[in-house]
Amino acid sequence: MIDLSDGLAGDLRHVLKASRVGAELLKTAIPISRAAKLRAKESSSAKPPFVAALADGEDFELLFTVAGADAVKLLDAWKKQFPKLKLSCIGKITTGESVTIRDQTGVQPLTAHGYVISHSPAETGSLGERWGDSAQRGLVIGLSGDLGAGKTQLVKGIARGLGITVRVHSPTFTLVNEYDGGRLRLFHLDLYRLETRGQIVSAGLEEFLQPDGVTVIEWAERWLGKHPTSNSENVRWVKIEMIGESERNIIYDDFGA
Repeated sequence: MIDLSDGLAGDLRHVLKASRVGAELLKTAIPISRAAKLRAKESSSAKPPFVAALADGEDFELLFTVAGADAVKLLDAWKKQFPKLKLSCIGKITTGESVTIRDQTGVQPLTAHGYVISHSPAETGSLGERWGDSAQRGLVIGLSGDLGAGKTQLVKGIARGLGITVRVHSPTFTLVNEYDGGRLRLFHLDLYRLETRGQIVSAGLEEFLQPDGVTVIEWAERWLGKHPTSNSENVRWVKIEMIGESERNIIYDDFGA
């Protein structure tokens, strides 16, 4: 049992990692607060309600597991004893240590560990700077987003957080830029010109998945796919969505962390 503070997605991982098990969540069973729905209705820049349910720390109070055979009895007894306090069965424990979610399209890795709304390029850069400041050797950050979404702006912030002072620019034609002079070396990859995974593998980039420093990959979905496996070690998967001229939804998940 755990008192939720980092959001359902984050705290669930703490429980599973300590227990060395995995989980499969059922999307339709996860409660969404009325407040989250109202915020989304009132503002286009608010978190989508489902993402808020996973990422916010105040939508749920306690998370715990029970034996499958006891679940129905517990739910029935709970309704009788606490009719105004909702208890939901949101999934099941699985073997392995992955966290997946099932919806009408099938099962895929859970990818809503963190959520940030950036209102400007400066805020996107500041987020990257915080990540760079806390980054550990071997971290790989995969960036997914349309042209102009702010991927390179995030990389510039990561470089600042690592203490790198030279100018950072996207290596569109060289594939890889390396930056020294900071706390850790930064490897900046841009896969825009490589259209297939075969081309990426042929380019000999595998070493950057286990870097002696920090690797950041723009257009990472072309290499790792749209849903990287939750067994990938030391990978932060980042999706940047354009919701306005300067506003961005930045959704990220730490796989293997």
